[in-house]
Amino acid sequence: MRRRNLVLGLIASTILGAIVAIGSSTSSGANTVSPTVTSLSPTIGPTGTEVSVFGTGLDTTTGVAFNGVPAYFQIVSSTELTAIAPETGTTGDVTVATSQGPASSSEPFTFVEAATLPGTAWMSLVDQRTGHVYVSCPDTGTISVFDYAGHLVDTVSGEPGAEGMAVVGGTLYVSQNTTGSITEINTTTLTPVGALATGLGSPGALVYAGGYLWVYGGSLDRVDPSTRVTTSYSGDYFSDNNDPASLRSDPANPNTLVAVSTQVSSLDAAAASPTWTRPTMLYRDDAFVGNVQDSALTPDGSEIELGGDGKLLQFSYPSLAATSVTYGNPAGSVTAVAVSPGDGGLVAAGFDYGANAEAVAVYPLAGGSELFSARIGNEPGEHIGPRTVAFDPTGTTLFAVVVSQTLPETFRAFPLPSPTSTPTISSVWPSSGVTSGGETVTISGSGFTGANKVKFGGTDAISFTVISSNEIQAVSPPATAGTADVSVVTSDGSTATVDADEFTYNLPSPPPPPPPPPTSPSFTNAPTATALVGSPFVFPITTTVSTSRRITCIGRLPRGIRYRSTRTGTTSLFGTPRLNRRSSTVTYPLTFTATFGRGRSKQVVKQSFTLVVSPHS
Repeated sequence: MRRRNLVLGLIASTILGAIVAIGSSTSSGANTVSPTVTSLSPTIGPTGTEVSVFGTGLDTTTGVAFNGVPAYFQIVSSTELTAIAPETGTTGDVTVATSQGPASSSEPFTFVEAATLPGTAWMSLVDQRTGHVYVSCPDTGTISVFDYAGHLVDTVSGEPGAEGMAVVGGTLYVSQNTTGSITEINTTTLTPVGALATGLGSPGALVYAGGYLWVYGGSLDRVDPSTRVTTSYSGDYFSDNNDPASLRSDPANPNTLVAVSTQVSSLDAAAASPTWTRPTMLYRDDAFVGNVQDSALTPDGSEIELGGDGKLLQFSYPSLAATSVTYGNPAGSVTAVAVSPGDGGLVAAGFDYGANAEAVAVYPLAGGSELFSARIGNEPGEHIGPRTVAFDPTGTTLFAVVVSQTLPETFRAFPLPSPTSTPTISSVWPSSGVTSGGETVTISGSGFTGANKVKFGGTDAISFTVISSNEIQAVSPPATAGTADVSVVTSDGSTATVDADEFTYNLPSPPPPPPPPPTSPSFTNAPTATALVGSPFVFPITTTVSTSRRITCIGRLPRGIRYRSTRTGTTSLFGTPRLNRRSSTVTYPLTFTATFGRGRSKQVVKQSFTLVVSPHS
């Protein structure tokens, strides 16, 4: 690690004494600048890591300590200094003592183990049965064995070209690209116990699926570890899937073998004559996905995570449709991908970022900002080795191999922060309902496991069902019109109030008006008409209903005027009035009667009518 003329800082007691003394004194200088520490880079690493400390007022620094342990340091400017993580340091705040007072970092520096590897790592593999992590180094022919704390347990030598690894029961299988065989290593004694022949010149990727070992080295071989029979098998479309970046078995269906590159194909590994599916090309945002370096299937087999095109990408499986999930803002090539076991819901990515940048990050599987990231140092070209990221079985430690241009590769065990268990709400759907309640509402978010209450405003939901840690279905209670915040309560706390949890109560729509009462039939014609003697006369008699049993006329009609009964709801007076004995106007009172329906529905309507007959003037 570079020292850049670093000088020895104060010893711990002197630093702490200076901090107390300076902190208790008062300075009245006009140009006094109280120091601050705003950030550290990196925030995690082994002893000997060069750490950049950023802040203000650092140009008068007299001492630096890591959780009270003094460290070598060098002042770069008033806003930056560098320090070396001390050999006996422990995780804690970084404290700076200056002539103007002390300052401490708001985030701790975390010390991790950094075991030097004997060569260049090809992959990492976690063995849950023994609690070991295996790292293969083909250039030195070794398998380095670590515990979950990152301590080197043993080194298995004599494995020339050791690359791909698979654990089956108590046996670690290792492909050797120089001998064309697969070594069998007892995972308890860590000693080789045999070898399986392959038909490949340089076997590499290795996976166990369907009761067989599948190994790739330009073509594909299937090896039965029990009968020790090797079958050369590519078949069908496998040759179209150029040089797969990885072979995987589906965790939800261990009999399924998956070959992953810029396209994906699979087969039933347990079948007597397995057949590859046609490779599916991978597209995201209407663009072809290239440069896939690593992959990982989720424990339930519903998604596949890929490191491709410099991004961490998620696709549904087995449909291989691109999801809308995005992860933070990764930049640079993704060299390694891992998914946490069980329902941990985490995905990790190792990046080829270069020096002084996050080289490993952990995200929620459902997408979003990083939950954890680590800068690994300031050496040129430092990054995470391909295929070397892995989780421990509890998902609380992340393993990775750090590669450098100037230093030997090192194995790191990064402790992950405890996940936030307080529930959160990201959406409610539907987001509105009526004041009478009874609406089934889907609540999405996180941390819902063990939920004991769901509230709409201050009122408990009528009922609710926890579908998963990310989904609840609740029935809205009655409430007054307005907006209510939906909340979920667990033993770890209640969801915070956010815009996404709002549920709007609306007044129910008014019921439709009742149909108008049935209208009784009636006559629609005028009650009076005038006819002239000697002139043709027609006057229609009409009702509001087009059908009736009959319309009748009661009364004396003038000579020449006739009436005919009808069943159509209309009739008329017609004819030509004649002279009567008097030459004066004569009025004829009449009554029209219309009958509708029969029995109880029978209706009779009457109209008094006056017909006036006048002589010509």
